[in-house]
Amino acid sequence: MKADEEDSYVQRLNKAEYYTHSIGKCHFTPNPYELRGFHTREIQEEISKDPQKDDYLSDLFKYGYSHITDPHGVRGEMYCIPQVS
Repeated sequence: MKADEEDSYVQRLNKAEYYTHSIGKCHFTPNPYELRGFHTREIQEEISKDPQKDDYLSDLFKYGYSHITDPHGVRGEMYCIPQVS
C-alpha cells in the first residue's frame, strides 16, 4: 500500500467492510489505471483512443457507437487557455 492510500476515504470504507467501486475519470498519476484502494473500477479517461483501457469507450463500441467522433466531448480552441472563473 502506498503512503497516500493509507488514510484515504476509500481505505476507511474498506476497513468498515464496505465494497468500493469507482466509476469515471480519476487523476491518478503516474498510472491512471491503478485501483488506489478501490476493489474495482470502471475507467473513463479523457482522449483515450484505446477502448481496451477505457470502459466507457469499450461499451460505446460494443453497442455500435464506434462512429462517434468525440465520445468524450468536443473541445473548443479555448480548452487549454486558462479561463476566469
